[in-house]
Amino acid sequence: MRSGGLAPPPPGSGPPPPAPTYPTYPSAAQRQLEEAEHSDSGRGLEFLYFNVAGGGEFASLGDLQVVPPGAESSGFGPYFSAGAGLRLLFLTVGPSFRYATFSDWNLWTLNLDLGWHIPLGSLEPYAMLGGGFAKVGYREGAFGPSTTDVSTSGFDIRIGGGVDYYLSSVFSVGAALQGDLLRLSHSQASGRTGIVVNQQTTTVGFVVTGGAVVGLHF
Repeated sequence: MRSGGLAPPPPGSGPPPPAPTYPTYPSAAQRQLEEAEHSDSGRGLEFLYFNVAGGGEFASLGDLQVVPPGAESSGFGPYFSAGAGLRLLFLTVGPSFRYATFSDWNLWTLNLDLGWHIPLGSLEPYAMLGGGFAKVGYREGAFGPSTTDVSTSGFDIRIGGGVDYYLSSVFSVGAALQGDLLRLSHSQASGRTGIVVNQQTTTVGFVVTGGAVVGLHF
């Protein structure tokens, strides 16, 4: 067999044995991506939002001089609000308008709100901070016929939070609770016996609102 024939290969001359395999563990970034994919529930990315809300509001304007004579400077009434804006991952930013009506006056605000959202599948709690312009309106003739000009306006700082439940990727329902700190300036020009008298006061008030929210997301 050795002279021109076949001979068995020497020991150890075959292909090397395959390397042993060890279990692989995902990195921290891979685990975060998998958790985000699992908790996303198919909602996908969101870039725009629109919402409307309604409920009850308690407002206290502080100083009695900023309301019509004999009227209460605080009260409880219904409110309506609307907002829209942009969303980037967990952050939202956009304007919001809110209008509340009371027995002797009304209060409206126009703010810029910043929100921080925590997606938990279809449930999404959030916190927000905002600020902007506030104005008080009065019923016609509330300060008497001698009053020629009445204006109460200022600014407010808002903090709050809430929770949204996504019924689909574009539609959500939820609830929100917010508190506002108001700083209002009140000016009143009245003419009596031909003399115009300007009266100016400043007051600090607060607002608490709670209600339901309906949102659209794109």
